[in-house]
Amino acid sequence: MRSSLPPLSGPVGELQRRGYGEAAVQLVRAWGGGPRYIPFYPRDRSALAKIIGIEAAQVLCQIVREDDERIRPAIK
Repeated sequence: MRSSLPPLSGPVGELQRRGYGEAAVQLVRAWGGGPRYIPFYPRDRSALAKIIGIEAAQVLCQIVREDDERIRPAIK
């Protein structure tokens, strides 16, 4: 499936740039552009992993840990 989306921004855009473009598109289609909870470390049964797969979820969570100014992860 080919994406007709322009380059994405923020953490999802970084996910796209790191080679997970299809996962980024799936996430945008599933969740849209609103704020969402992104854990520091995903679980394989999490909603995020179910949408984009555990590997892409781990990369996205790493991106958020690196720059939590765009999406505030839960710290508990």
